[in-house]
Amino acid sequence: AKMVEIAERLGEGHGFVRIDLYSVGGKVLFSEYSFTPGAGLSRFEPQELDQRLGELWVWPDPFLRNLPHLAN
Repeated sequence: AKMVEIAERLGEGHGFVRIDLYSVGGKVLFSEYSFTPGAGLSRFEPQELDQRLGELWVWPDPFLRNLPHLAN
């Protein structure tokens, strides 16, 4: 339950994020944020679904300011 609480708090404000946590010796340890399912390697069937899902993705403004080529 504590790990779920931590993951929910760390994930607030993200459209999608996987929070990797570990329980070691009774302590909760943080590992990483992953912003794509399947480490970005999952295949889409049909392939057109990949494009359609990408068009729905809403990037937060601070991210776009750092990567202006994605803003268009």
